Amino acid sequence: MISLELAKKLKAAGLKWGPKEGDWAFKWGKDKPFCVSGMNCFTVVDQVDRYVFAPSLSQLLAGIEKRVHWYGLFRYHPRNTKEYKSYLEITMLDVEKEFNADTPEEAAGQALLWIIEQEGKS
Repeated sequence: MISLELAKKLKAAGLKWGPKEGDWAFKWGKDKPFCVSGMNCFTVVDQVDRYVFAPSLSQLLAGIEKRVHWYGLFRYHPRNTKEYKSYLEITMLDVEKEFNADTPEEAAGQALLWIIEQEGKS
């Protein structure tokens, strides 16, 4: 799951969201995400401006896929550590860019944020 900070940046950059059951979101002012389901789905749809969408990895990659020529999501194991890191590499308009993060979701979220910001500059 992406961080609240990254979710807010994506929203501010203009990431569109039509809430659906099964989506994850943060309620404005809260730092714990919740799953949109059942009765709360109607509340979220009616008051979408009071929530921050926390897209899943598949939703982030779908957003990236629509906008770039090529992307690759990789995991690696840094030397002398027991943890894994992730990076996502994209090629868009002959620009190659790499995004590093602790999780695949954060790397993909950073990449999608950058892509949306580049679209806004056009």
